[in-house]
Amino acid sequence: MTTGAGMESFDTEIEIVGSKAFLSEQLELIERLAATDAPVLITGETGVGKELVARTIHTRSMRKAKPFMAVNSSALPGDCFSARGAALELPAGGTLFLDDVGDLSETAQAGVLKLIQSQRAQPRHGGDMRVLAAANINMQSAVDTGRFRSDLFFRLNEFSLHIKPLRERREDIPLLVDYFMARYSKQYGRGVTRISDAALSFLKRYHFPGNVRELRNMIQNAVLMNDRGVIWIEDLPLDIVTRTGGEGGAEMLTLKQMEKRHIQSVLDYTGWNVSRAARILGITRATLYDKIRTYALAKP
Repeated sequence: MTTGAGMESFDTEIEIVGSKAFLSEQLELIERLAATDAPVLITGETGVGKELVARTIHTRSMRKAKPFMAVNSSALPGDCFSARGAALELPAGGTLFLDDVGDLSETAQAGVLKLIQSQRAQPRHGGDMRVLAAANINMQSAVDTGRFRSDLFFRLNEFSLHIKPLRERREDIPLLVDYFMARYSKQYGRGVTRISDAALSFLKRYHFPGNVRELRNMIQNAVLMNDRGVIWIEDLPLDIVTRTGGEGGAEMLTLKQMEKRHIQSVLDYTGWNVSRAARILGITRATLYDKIRTYALAKP
């Protein structure tokens, strides 16, 4: 499996991307979980790629030729698993993935528990099904406060896998950027092959509350709207350009600071060819030389 990163169900070809250490740890766990037939609870913040991990477990299991069905738990009616409930065509012989399982209603929780118990009670045959679940909340706290059934929690949590948020694996950001840049450049027919050092620096410092999904959306939009072959700072969302995440909190940048970083990135990109950089920036060579002196810019 090539290196990659996790997303939503409508983009099923996206792969798990990350550093060698991250991939080694994640894929080893996935291989072990794929070899079992027990329920697995996948935890992590919104956007870290929980469904991608669930799909990977499915495709590496003996059920890979059978259907994979992803369900948003908050949208399930309470009686969906009962005999008189709404029709829900289950993936016979395949895998049922319950996303945001902490959002199940009390009635739906009872239905899911009964479903899992029935799967375990029946003899193994072509119609059985595996249940995987994902949660972006602390499920133990939900149990302790009575929001979630303890018996269902223990059924779902026979095995567990936690995915770190992107801010805890910042070394993966350049790898993810390259992956998404190449993917969407090919998909949209854009020749975007590079991100400026300044733009990448912003991304590496940003907090990413939306995790990999947020980064994916940023790069996808930047590539789609790009006709220059390079992702520059101005191609990123305005709130990202003016706010970088860090342990010390948000940093608000002045227009002069933004201009300085942008000019530096253009000069670096052109190999400090002042004439070419001036054309890209839309200013004269004399103006560019003035700004180089004003901002005390230096060639690396």
